[in-house]
Parts: sequence; structure tokens; C-alpha cells
Amino acid sequence: NELLDAGGEMVVRSIAEVNGPVANLEAAMICAGAATGMSLMAAAALSRGDSERRAALPRSEGFPNELVVQRTHSIAYDQSWETTGGRLVFAGDESGCERTEFVAKIGPNTAALIYLAEKPGTLTLEDIVEIAAEHGGLPVLVDAASVLGGAEARWRLSKYLAAGADMACYKGGAGIRGPQSTGLVLGKAEFIADCRENGFPNQSVLRAAKVCKEEIFGLIAAVEGFMAEDDEALTAAQAADMQTIVDAVGTIPGIVSSVIDGLDGSGPK
Repeated sequence: NELLDAGGEMVVRSIAEVNGPVANLEAAMICAGAATGMSLMAAAALSRGDSERRAALPRSEGFPNELVVQRTHSIAYDQSWETTGGRLVFAGDESGCERTEFVAKIGPNTAALIYLAEKPGTLTLEDIVEIAAEHGGLPVLVDAASVLGGAEARWRLSKYLAAGADMACYKGGAGIRGPQSTGLVLGKAEFIADCRENGFPNQSVLRAAKVCKEEIFGLIAAVEGFMAEDDEALTAAQAADMQTIVDAVGTIPGIVSSVIDGLDGSGPK
């Protein structure tokens, strides 16, 4: 517990030293991957500091357990939101989601609102934050697992919280290049405290999602290194690596290859 607390403080300090103070970037939890981060955020939104609710998870009947999200933000990892007792409620359809459609899905059983970072959707994060405020300050949870590449890489560790989200989760591997089995949850101190209570090493719904001491140290070091990098230089180096691959396979009959950047935060590929 002491190592996780100290590690979280070091991560927040490393980010703030580069990006400056950001509203809602108050605490961090190092966890066992971004999927675990999604589950922890959902558990925190469901339990909200209530020990009886926390002990009941993943059985969430009897208290708010619905997580509202645009249908266009439904992905293959949706199960991670529901692992700890959350129930996804989709607004709109594959063509988009109007504000009225999203609001219509909010009710007495709503525990939180979800946003998928840097992915298409009719409603922006700012829209979701406004809607949350209009409905008693519902928590806004951001899945930012795969956005730490490209021109905004370092800023994206602060971007969503600065826009008003309560929590955001990230991969510890990929862009940060820390241990592949680690992840980060960043956000308001009260919600990160709930994540901690619902996760390892506590006897809780995510007890099994362990992160070991070596991984904690590894991710702290990776975040410090990541925040010290230059976005443009790193992106250029990644693009050069991708071009090497393109040049190697481009001569094979039937293969058409090029370096692309989908502007989704993942960088050149």
C-alpha cells in the first residue's frame, strides 16, 4: 500500500512538472493494465466510498450501476466496464448520438458517464462533462488506453482531466513503454482512493489483478522518461522506423504499404 501510494504521487508529480497543474489531476493508481483500469474506474463509480457496496461487488443490484455511453464508443473491451458490476447503457446508434438521446438514458440507476478518448462520436467530452454536471455531478470516466502517441502524447496524460473528466485510464506499455502488464488511472483524489480500495492488495473485487513491486518501479521510471521526451522528435523517429518496414515489404508482389497516422493518438503506424 505504501509503495502504491508513493508511486502514484511520483507519477502525478512527473506529469505536473511538464504539463503544469491541471484540475482533477490529483492522484494516480498504478494497476495491472488499462483493462483493469477501466474495471477499477467502474467499481469506484459504483461504490462511491461505501464499504457495503464495495464488499458486494460485482453484485450491484440495489444501488446505481448503469454506465451510459455513446453507441459509437462501444468497443471490443466493453466487458472491462462490466467486470466489477457495471451495466452498460448505450445511447444513439452507429450513425451518431444526439444530446437528447444521451440524456434520455440517464436515470436513477446511472452511476457514471463514459467517454472513449480520440474516437469519433457526436458528443464531445465537453458535452459529456456538461451533461454530468446537469445531473448532479455524475462521474465522467475516460478510456484513454491507446492515445499516447503522436503530437499530443504527453499532454494527453492531462488533457481529459483538464476538460473536466473525473478519471482517465491508460496503458503502461505502448506509448509510455513501461511494463506491458501495467496501467494507470489518473483523476480526482476521492475517486482514486475508491479505485485503491477496490483493487489489489485489498480483499476486494479486483484482488486478483495484481501488479508486482518490480512493475510499479518500472512504470514510475517509464512515466518519468516519457514526460522528458520531445513529442516531435519521438514521432519523427517512430515514422522513420515505420518507413523501414514499409520499404522492406513494399517490394513484395501484392503488397501495398505506406506510413499512416490516423490522428487517433496512436502515432505513426
